[in-house]
Amino acid sequence: MNKTIVFNGNLKTDLVVFLYFAAVLLVNISDSPIFTVFYYFVGIISILLYLFKSEKFNKKLDLLSFGIVCFSIINFFCVGNMTFLKMLIMVISIFVSQLFLSDNLSPKPLLFIFIINAAVVFVNYVLYGFSHQVYIESTNNYISIYALAPLIIYYLQIDCKGLKVTFWPALVCCVMSLGGGRMGFVSCSFLLLGVYFISTMGKSRSVIEKLIISLFTLVFVVSIFLFVVPSLDFSNSKLYVVQNFLARGLDGNGRSYIWNDYINSLNNLKNIIFGPPTKDLYYVEMFKNNLHNSYLTIHSLFGIVGIFTVIILSIRCILYCIKDAKWLTLICLVCILLRAYTDYMFGATRLTPILLAFLFLPIIGSHNKEKALN
Repeated sequence: MNKTIVFNGNLKTDLVVFLYFAAVLLVNISDSPIFTVFYYFVGIISILLYLFKSEKFNKKLDLLSFGIVCFSIINFFCVGNMTFLKMLIMVISIFVSQLFLSDNLSPKPLLFIFIINAAVVFVNYVLYGFSHQVYIESTNNYISIYALAPLIIYYLQIDCKGLKVTFWPALVCCVMSLGGGRMGFVSCSFLLLGVYFISTMGKSRSVIEKLIISLFTLVFVVSIFLFVVPSLDFSNSKLYVVQNFLARGLDGNGRSYIWNDYINSLNNLKNIIFGPPTKDLYYVEMFKNNLHNSYLTIHSLFGIVGIFTVIILSIRCILYCIKDAKWLTLICLVCILLRAYTDYMFGATRLTPILLAFLFLPIIGSHNKEKALN
């Protein structure tokens, strides 16, 4: 893409994307049905904006989108995990994700909604402490998820447009995640380290910058070690801060019960191909059908074809980023793939457009190159 582009997006695209993230935030901080209706209204507007755009349709992308809708319908009738509202969210996600990749989108509205969300989180921290639940229907594990959502697309647009990379939003995101779970902090720290080194590449660093990044590097490495090696026993440790950090959110045993329950249900060909009915799984039902793993959720909704499609397109996106030297985009992709491992981030959720944007990126990128050549 042209690296001379500056912050000058299309007003319609900017406004719709801003309103989409605003609707997601409002739905999570208020139980008013008005905001739920507002979310679907913005979603429908995003569909209309895409359908009436002047550019020609991308046949490969349209075929992939059609496949997503077809597998949603199959699950709805054959398995029952997919509901009508989830199908509507998937349709909205398909169109919103393409707005995220639009050349007409400015990074500014993404940064603005990130700042608003950060203000909501920090005000809650100051008034009620770190243990107070920020979002009405989500634990504080989701603080990092809702913080990363617009920020990841912000950095994706920055990378695509060849604009200056600043690391302070990633630093704010990392601080926000301190009130949440382990994987949230690990993912945000990974983003911070990647953004910092890209933004300072070839530049001299101040003492303060070195101290900040050294601290987060140390905490990041320690967090990875503690998270990846759960067999270590800290029950007799006097490090209260470490114990408190490890105890946040759903404990390891809770997730292991849910995951084992799901894996054990894959005992016949139908469940392997289409996904098992989660309503029949004891531990999954106990936790309100939340599998606490986006990849298992994708399998439960789209079957084995869906999960393999995500794997293949993720690998393709990684290769695309390496080939075009889009290192910031690659860091963002790895960040969300990490974060999706322990929570319900993708799979017929309002944040599914984030994942679809990365899966669609190589297809749209190749399509744009072909148009440029012609």
